[in-house]
Amino acid sequence: MRVFPENAGGKWHIALVRQRAFRALNVPDHRPMDLEGASRPLGVLGRFWTKGLKLEDRAQAKAVAAAGPIIGWWSFAGWLSTGLCGLFAAAALADGRPEVVTQAFAALGTASATGFLLALPRRALRRLHRTPLAAGEVEALLPLAADDLERAYLTLLRDAIRQEAPASAEAGSREALETLGEAITRLPAVPAAPEEAAALHEEAAALAVAAGSEADPVVAASLERQAGALRQMIEVAARSERVSRQTAVLRSELATQIKALHAGLAALQMGAADGGHFARMAETVQQVARDAVSVAAAREELDAAAGPALPVRATGTPEIESVPLRSRHG
Repeated sequence: MRVFPENAGGKWHIALVRQRAFRALNVPDHRPMDLEGASRPLGVLGRFWTKGLKLEDRAQAKAVAAAGPIIGWWSFAGWLSTGLCGLFAAAALADGRPEVVTQAFAALGTASATGFLLALPRRALRRLHRTPLAAGEVEALLPLAADDLERAYLTLLRDAIRQEAPASAEAGSREALETLGEAITRLPAVPAAPEEAAALHEEAAALAVAAGSEADPVVAASLERQAGALRQMIEVAARSERVSRQTAVLRSELATQIKALHAGLAALQMGAADGGHFARMAETVQQVARDAVSVAAAREELDAAAGPALPVRATGTPEIESVPLRSRHG
């Protein structure tokens, strides 16, 4: 089955394109994936480079961030060659050389800028995205999986690539894979369990009583403020428990959807499934992705309210973005 980098969805789109970019340059990749960098808006050059890729805005930003090694190399070469041509042209003009020499250097600088800064990065992005994935490319990412859910997803992606499928089923399969990848990336990690609400209630009540019986107004005010802070912690703890439960349930559902898609691939091999089956699965996962966005927003709000009091065990809160992308490949 033909699967493309953007069909991996979420952070794996970045990882696969970046892996290809570093291999194209034959250099090792030791940098961590920059999800925050991929959220930066595209500039004028970025929009030109990604034109024709048929990606949504957020996916375009991911594409540019992922292909950073190649784009950075071509950009450096472009600015360097253009700058040198400009210096040579200025030197020729100052030296009284024939006008044609100055014009030649200026034309060469323009050609360098067009090629290195515009055409070559755009061509590289197209090559990185329009070549179907190989199973080995996905297997190379398995060590980067943060948990069992991500490992299960990458295994599914690898098996889908190995699967022979009719063209009518490929589009629906890619859409389901992409939607799953986006949903998994968006869903926040399960937060650590907050302090017991009962213990916080008891401590807040004791401080309030102590404040009421304290004769010193400074001490009483301090005790009352401590009691108020504990009451705020109780409220945050209750909200955190709710978000933790929602996160755990959605992660469990995504694991079930991965198993269902695996079963669908097996049925496809036996001729018992078609493209419509995978399209319906993608619609189901779309709702999970929307719920993941809501839970991620709630988690982010809690992190802002509680600070370090509510740590996260795994990879942190993923970015919140629009609904999952639909596959653009036919």
